[in-house]
Amino acid sequence: MDIKISGFDDLDRQLKEAQEAAQTLDGEVTSVEVDTSDPESIERAVIEMRTAVDSKMAPYRNNPFVEPLIEQAKVAFEKQLRGESSDEIAP
Repeated sequence: MDIKISGFDDLDRQLKEAQEAAQTLDGEVTSVEVDTSDPESIERAVIEMRTAVDSKMAPYRNNPFVEPLIEQAKVAFEKQLRGESSDEIAP
């Protein structure tokens, strides 16, 4: 008796896309100028960074594994821009 399990092709594709997306986020996403003493400058930088992440991740937007990565990246970058982390802005 042969048992056929289907659906692994989609899963494999999604996992490969998630890996590609993670590698994209691991590189330079964008370069922003920010005056950490100016709240408006920080807000502009956050918006610019979020827009850049969305743009780079657009090809992977429908992947259920990638959406959480996108949000985590945005939060991490925003914390760095706001000085809530000692890590460098560029990953």
